[in-house]
Amino acid sequence: MAQTINTSGLTDEEAQVMIALVEAWNRFSQLPSIHPDHANEFRNGIHVLQNLLAARVVAREHDDYWFFQTARRD
Repeated sequence: MAQTINTSGLTDEEAQVMIALVEAWNRFSQLPSIHPDHANEFRNGIHVLQNLLAARVVAREHDDYWFFQTARRD
């Protein structure tokens, strides 16, 4: 199934990572439950990774304030 997401601010490579995270969640959520906490823990892990992708956008757009090594315009 093709994924369509708003990738505003993401590079093409970052958008592919975001799509992979969505696909990972979709696949994980179809697995049989082994422990009641696993779904929440997996979801929290996905959110941490999505936040890292968002931080890359912020760092790129505001490199005068947020440190982002490859976005520096020195």
